[in-house]
Amino acid sequence: VSAEFRSLLDAGRPVGLHHIHAEIEKATGRPLEDSFASFDPDPIGRASMAVVHQAVRHDGREVAVKILRPGIERKIAADLQLMRWLVPRIASRVAGAQADMVGPMLDGLRTQLCYELDLRNEARLMTHFRGLLDEVDLPQVVIPEVHDDLTSRRVLVMELLDGVAIDDLGAIEEFGVDPVPLVTETVKAFFLTAVRYGIFHGDVHAGNLLLLRDGRIGVLDWGIVGRLSDD
Repeated sequence: VSAEFRSLLDAGRPVGLHHIHAEIEKATGRPLEDSFASFDPDPIGRASMAVVHQAVRHDGREVAVKILRPGIERKIAADLQLMRWLVPRIASRVAGAQADMVGPMLDGLRTQLCYELDLRNEARLMTHFRGLLDEVDLPQVVIPEVHDDLTSRRVLVMELLDGVAIDDLGAIEEFGVDPVPLVTETVKAFFLTAVRYGIFHGDVHAGNLLLLRDGRIGVLDWGIVGRLSDD
């Protein structure tokens, strides 16, 4: 079951390269070659809402370019409309289900998805959490730097982290890195930001955690975060 669901993390359907180029050029207001010295046509990530390509800027910096899928807003709106009709009917037929919670749950999902459909929100969160890491002693945790000059509502350009997913045990073994202290520090980071600052990464899974070649842990995809009230 786990292996089947793993494909949902970063193996979605590809997006035509002409759509990708058009989205980037619309976001930046200039031809693709003016923004990047090279742009890899093969995606390095294909999630449900966005795809990620590797590129190189003219100053030599390697970056990851995250682009929302074309038409994703319409698809999400249609899914939410269907769920609004279907889920309460399912809940009413399930023994012990709290049918009265379906409405608030769907409202929360709608709010979260709308938030994720503006990649500038994710960019601000990444910058915020990078600042928090400057205040604590967690040197093994890495968050990509945002390239603000190329980032917009539908395109997010960030530092490229070179590594493998933390569930790729074969590759991790080749790195020769002891994962135990890395996992310990990552868990500390999540608890620290939650308890001290009231905000934490809300989408922790193997598609969003990379073991980097230098032995550190890279934390990706900051579109979903959890927030704690003062209480």
